[in-house]
Amino acid sequence: MRSAISLSFYFFYLIAAEFPLFFILCIRNYTNKNIIFFLIMLLVSVILNFLIFYYIKNSIEDTEKKGAIKTSIIHNFSENKINQSLSDFFAFFLLPFFTFNFSNEVNLIQLGIEMFTLLLLLTIFLLRTKNYTSNIFIYMLFNLYECTIPGKQILILTPNYKADLQTEGNSNLCLLVENVYIDKDEKLIKKLDTLIHLFIFIAVLCIVLILIKFNLISVIWDFFLTLK
Repeated sequence: MRSAISLSFYFFYLIAAEFPLFFILCIRNYTNKNIIFFLIMLLVSVILNFLIFYYIKNSIEDTEKKGAIKTSIIHNFSENKINQSLSDFFAFFLLPFFTFNFSNEVNLIQLGIEMFTLLLLLTIFLLRTKNYTSNIFIYMLFNLYECTIPGKQILILTPNYKADLQTEGNSNLCLLVENVYIDKDEKLIKKLDTLIHLFIFIAVLCIVLILIKFNLISVIWDFFLTLK
């Protein structure tokens, strides 16, 4: 049961992380009949990213959230995992282009099976590596460190470098998920706000394009006219 929950978590995290892939495939296939499939995948990816970063923002702003720790009790900072995971990041992004050709007008069921196979393979890879920086937005905003506190090992997501965390020994870190903590930072909250609004804009744009491709704009318009 625990394995199934972990696999599901990483599967949905992967779909969010594959935002650049779905965006490029939407551009590549815009005149293709399968554009609807990729627009829907892009929309799902955007919604998942919105939920992830909305949760991160709320975790930082929630002053009563339990599980906060002081940086003064943290030891054994690793090197920045962002730098170490660069090859994995590009593997997540580039592997689909070397493995599948998503620009052909193939049967929609066949396309769905190919995409599911790809995402399942990458999910297993993500599950094994636990590479949270596979998401380009996480990659741009945060540094990632493995550390030790009394009794366990933790991960820290922070816009700062470890030297800054080590000198600010009384700073609070918020519990994000199990064994993962995030650094409180006012500038980070503003960046997250901007990112969240960007996701809302892209989601609305995807919905409009889907309605246009399904020729539903005129249907909806006629429906509202009948209400008058």
